[in-house]
Order: sequence, then structure tokens, then C-alpha cells
Amino acid sequence: MADPSWLPSSFQILKKVSGYISGIVNSEEELENLLENHKRATLTSFNTWSRGLKDSSKLRTLWQVEDYSDDTPLCVTKRVILTCQHGKAPSKKTSTAKDHSLEYANTKKRSRVQRVKKLDCPAKLFIRYVKRYDTFSVKGDGSRARKEDAMKRLKQELARTNPPTTTFIHVKIPLAEAHQNHTTDLGCCQSRRIHPKVRDKIHEMVGRGITSVEFVKRALKQYVLADLCAHDLCKPHEEDKAYFPSKITIQNHIHLAIVSGHFSALGQEIMVDGDGDDESVADGYTEDENMVDGNEGGRKDDIVEGYREKSTSQCIKSAKLAFRKELKKLNDYSYLCEDLETLESSTEVLINLRKSFATKCRGEKIKTKS
Repeated sequence: MADPSWLPSSFQILKKVSGYISGIVNSEEELENLLENHKRATLTSFNTWSRGLKDSSKLRTLWQVEDYSDDTPLCVTKRVILTCQHGKAPSKKTSTAKDHSLEYANTKKRSRVQRVKKLDCPAKLFIRYVKRYDTFSVKGDGSRARKEDAMKRLKQELARTNPPTTTFIHVKIPLAEAHQNHTTDLGCCQSRRIHPKVRDKIHEMVGRGITSVEFVKRALKQYVLADLCAHDLCKPHEEDKAYFPSKITIQNHIHLAIVSGHFSALGQEIMVDGDGDDESVADGYTEDENMVDGNEGGRKDDIVEGYREKSTSQCIKSAKLAFRKELKKLNDYSYLCEDLETLESSTEVLINLRKSFATKCRGEKIKTKS
């Protein structure tokens, strides 16, 4: 059986058998990369079944952990077991079909609610954190007598002090053939939960005032391909909703970020949506202007002039809102541009525009005061 192409180079393979591959990594970062690649390539998700941190006073020294043996004393300090999301159902008393029929005989519900969605998939993922006592190694002569002598000296040393150790992580991961009673094809991608890093990126963009679903979707794709596929990480499938969420999912998370009260994007959206109020004011001016026709000449001119001033102020307000709306769009697109020359030239144009705009605004302000 050939090695899967998605395995990172940091993973040292020990054994391949019965739909499982076991090996070792040397750090938490390497473990995270391995699990991330496994999740993307096999289109499967796992839940924590048990997480045990052993008491230091009850640790056992061994010569072999699973399929790893190097004629060096070993000690497992922590063990984590993850089970497939379609794994074993919670241990509850199973009821017969007759019991179900009696239970729902007198209910007015249209459909019976399925209690669990587990399919008894036996696939599990095992992680063991191991300490290795290299100074008590018997490499080259792993006879029983030497091992017993080394183990005796190690126990005496542990009773007095803590001898030097090195650590590694032993991992046993299931492949697609280890899963049963469910499929592991592209259909599984449609129901996967959004990846935590993708979700956090959405909230980060909302914090910057970016709330356009179309823009967020494009920015997320660029973020996943550029930042989440670095080093030994394989590219997720385009149908995988955990990394490429739908527009509805993005819209829901944008809404959650806004209503949480930590961002000001909601106020910006209200400002942009305020154009409708300006139209209603203009409509009111038209109706009032028609009503003025029956008034006296001098008073009529004064009222009409007042309405003109009011209309001008409303136009200015609408122009300001449109101006801010365009600035917001420009700010959104600035996150997508990766061309240095374009960014530098655009920045120079904006600086000149800002100076000219500030000069005109100051001049208008002085003219108004005078």
C-alpha cells in the first residue's frame, strides 16, 4: 500500500495495517498539521472520546508503546482518543419498535424525531504523548538481562530525581477504509461545520467594517488558499463547506458578529441604508410645494426659499452618504489587492485627493463663517 500523498513530511511512518497508519511527530505544531491534513484529505471529522492525563505517581515505564520500540525505556504521560462523528451512539437502553409505536401513538406531532444520528462507525484516532529516557537505552544489546538492569536503575533514579528525557507524540490515524456504515465521498462536505479559523476571519473582517457577502466570500477563498495551505498543508476540496462556506453561512456569521455588539459595522450599514429617508423628505417637499400655491405672494416666496434651502441640505446629506459608501467600497477592495505598484500609485493619488479635498473643505468652512 503506497503512502498517502497528503501525509506531511514531519510524520515518520511506523506501520500500515487494516486501514490504519501509525507513526510519530515531535511537536504539537506537527500534530496539528497532521490532523488538519487528515481532515481535509479524508473528508471526515472526529470528536473527543476520552482525554486522559495520567498521574505522575502512577506512570508506567515500558519498552514498547503500540508499534514503537527502540530499546529505550518509554512512558506514556497522556492519551487522547478521538472517534468518528458517526461513531458509537451513547450507551442508553434501546427500545423496541413496539415501544416506539406506543410512545408515539397518542402524540399529535407530524413526524417522529430521530434521537441520535450515530451509525456505529468503528473508526478511531489514537494520540499518545510519550517520554523517552535516552540515558537508559540498551541499543545494540537488547537482551532481557540488560533491559531488567536498565529498568531497575531507572526506577531508582526516578525515586531520587527526574532524569533527562525527550518527548514525541505517537499517532494512529484511520484511513477511508476504516470507516463503516457511512460514506466518505464529496457528499460529506456539504454538512461540515465551518472551520474555526475561517469563522474567526469573518469576524475579523466584520470588525473592520466589511459586511458585503460577495466580498467576504472572495476574501475567504484567498485566505484559505494563501494562509491555510502553507507549509505541508494540503489544499481542501472546493466543495468542502468547512473551508469554503456558502453565502447563507457567511451571511449568518456576519449577522452574529454584528449583533454581538463588539463591532461598529451595524452603524455603517444603517448609514448606507439611510438613503431611503432622504427620498421621503424630497417627496414631502414636492407635496408641500403644491400646497403653497394658494398662499399670498410675499409669504409664498419666503416659504419656497425655505424649502429650497432645506432641499439643498438634504442633497448635501445624500452626497455625503454616497461619498462614504464609495470610500467603504474602496477600503474593502484594498484587502484584495496584492500588486505593490498598484498600491503605491493608488496611495499617492489618494494623498493628493485628500489634500485637495481638505483644502476645499476648509475654504468652504471659512466662507460660511464670513
